[in-house]
Amino acid sequence: MSLSELCSVVYVWLLDELHRQYDLAYLATSIQAAQGAEVEQPPTWFEVRQSFDEKLSESLDVTEEDSDEHILKQALGLES
Repeated sequence: MSLSELCSVVYVWLLDELHRQYDLAYLATSIQAAQGAEVEQPPTWFEVRQSFDEKLSESLDVTEEDSDEHILKQALGLES
């Protein structure tokens, strides 16, 4: 399995876990509302997924040049 394929598998796994958590939170909110509690409208699944993808892509601000420089410094023992 290549690194790209592994990353895809992990992404899908995290997305499934996030969806499970969203479903549980939505169910809890629905039960509270049915019992007469005043609850805040939860975000939609689309909004939750969009936020997840945005946060995930924020951490990918490494350019190829930065990555190559890091590898070279590691190889020369200048960086661990």
